[in-house]
Amino acid sequence: MKSKKEVQHVYLVGAKSLGAYGGYETFVYKLTEYHQNKENIKYHVACKANGDGCMDESKFEGVTKINDHEFEFHNAHCFKIDVPQIGSAQAIYYDVAALKACCEHIKKNHIPHPIVYIMACRIGPFAGHFYREIHKLGGTVYLNPDGHEWMRAKWSAPIRKYWKISEQMMVKYCDLAICDSVNIEKYIHECYDGKGIKGSSPKTTFIAYGADLTLSKLADLLYGSASVEKRWDIFLKSVKGMGPAIFSSIFSLLQIWKSFHSLGNTSWHRRSIKRSSKSAITPLS
Repeated sequence: MKSKKEVQHVYLVGAKSLGAYGGYETFVYKLTEYHQNKENIKYHVACKANGDGCMDESKFEGVTKINDHEFEFHNAHCFKIDVPQIGSAQAIYYDVAALKACCEHIKKNHIPHPIVYIMACRIGPFAGHFYREIHKLGGTVYLNPDGHEWMRAKWSAPIRKYWKISEQMMVKYCDLAICDSVNIEKYIHECYDGKGIKGSSPKTTFIAYGADLTLSKLADLLYGSASVEKRWDIFLKSVKGMGPAIFSSIFSLLQIWKSFHSLGNTSWHRRSIKRSSKSAITPLS
């Protein structure tokens, strides 16, 4: 039988729920699902208790309720964070409160060498504090930087400036940046090499996640019996965290558009651009 010390505890912060909102949520759902039978790893997942995208565990089968704010799902310990409705600042509050809860749980339960995995770069001004706190507890900080949040047109100039500064600080105060895009990894080094602690460069790795989900949906898109237009709409809605501009680029590179010859290349491109113009996703998202 494996002892407690042999179990790697991983704390996931940044997703609003498991599999019910966007890319990070889908990632957390699939990650815990795939590893639910592993005895040597234990996930602890922060979830929003209220507001936009909050976790409603009653909609999932196999949930074991611990109390009003804790439950087990996919053998992962999930804990809910109450978030005040304070506009766009609630995202920052949520991550800070979740990290505080992680540190308290690690300390209370004497968790050895924990990994704290933070998704997105929202809490830069607090990054140094939690980096030091987690290190004091014997832990390691991993970061999954998002796709250039500071460049998105939906934000005002002051907010975009905050996102950029926050990104820089979070890359500085992490032990490893795990990038889900080669271009994001390249961008991290171009912008932040030599700007880390004591002039260090960030440690990064590239891991593409979600491939199996995307490929299954891609098969439905290419070979399904419904009309091309309907299959395209279903595909965009079912694959979280990616936008039409990204898929259009992928299809062009792979020449998959040939499978849609009945639409014609011009029609396909027009349809992608029309949908892309309604989204705020950048090419490196």
